[in-house]
Parts: sequence; structure tokens; C-alpha cells
Amino acid sequence: MFQRLVGIIFGAIVAFLLLLLFHNGRLISEERSGFLIAVAAGAVANMLWPLIWAGLIARRSRVNRQATVQAEVQRQVNTQRSTEPPIPPEE
Repeated sequence: MFQRLVGIIFGAIVAFLLLLLFHNGRLISEERSGFLIAVAAGAVANMLWPLIWAGLIARRSRVNRQATVQAEVQRQVNTQRSTEPPIPPEE
């Protein structure tokens, strides 16, 4: 729910900024085409935001999981080294 709300707000901000740019900046001569581009960009941003959010969360989760695995491996290596008898030197 929160992600959808953030996506809608993000899309609205993008649409608003593009409307300001195209309407006041006169980058496109016809107002209708400028508004259509702004609305289309806002809709695309609204659709893509959940994917971006999910990618960021998955990346963070993967990094945390890898750190946990590395810590466990290091703990097991330290435990194994402390329980092994020392190797006598060769003569």
C-alpha cells in the first residue's frame, strides 16, 4: 500500500514538473501535445516505481544475506582452527 502511494506521488510530481516545463518553457508549441507527454511520463513513472522499489529491497536483502553467510563461514573456520591439534614440524 505504501509503495503504491509513493508511486502515485512520484508520478504526480513528474507530471507536474513536466507540465510546468512544457507549458511555461514553451518547448512544444501545442499545449495539448505537451500535456499528453507529461501525462504519459507520469503514468510510466507510476508503473515503474514499484519495480525500482522492489529492486532496491532485493539488492539490500541479498547484501545482508551474503554478510550473514560470510560471518557464519568465518565463525566456523575459527572454530575449526581452534579445535585442530597443531601440526608437528617436519625434521
